[in-house]
Amino acid sequence: MPSTLRLTFVLIGLLTSASLLNGEQPRAPRAAAVRSLATETSAVPFADGERICFLGDSITAGGYYQTILSNYYLTRFPDRRYRFINAGRSGDTAGGALKRLQEDVIAKHPTSVCIMFGMNDVYRHTYVDNPTEDEKRKRQFALDRFRENITKLVDRLKRDANNPNLVFLTPTPFDQTVILDREN
Repeated sequence: MPSTLRLTFVLIGLLTSASLLNGEQPRAPRAAAVRSLATETSAVPFADGERICFLGDSITAGGYYQTILSNYYLTRFPDRRYRFINAGRSGDTAGGALKRLQEDVIAKHPTSVCIMFGMNDVYRHTYVDNPTEDEKRKRQFALDRFRENITKLVDRLKRDANNPNLVFLTPTPFDQTVILDREN
């Protein structure tokens, strides 16, 4: 199965629950209590009237996974109203999103925000076989900065966007062992 289809199924599973798939009515959205980036939470299906904002980099800007999710909700619940907002920007990072958060997300008054960053945040070029100490140091710096920026994003969304439900999506897999015929 292609990786994009696997990702799609994971995303659909993440944003829907067993009760929704069994035909039960979705619960009202609830604010996620984000204690750490590693906190496990269960997804709550989107309720009627929700404004769902997708915040991320080029993977989000491309609109592929949002289209699948919006089509899922719009075809299964045609009497409900949802507003899906794409706030993805190619080449963006979590730090870059902080600069545009007011205009691209907060001003849209979302009830839920789906966040996916990471690919542009982690210095992919340092993930090589036998990394040098300098590459290891750069990796750690990038990861620390990513964690700091995501935490700032969460804090601002909770404070300035009326505490929307937050859904965290992991970046797509990156295989540091692949042998390519050109630089990626």
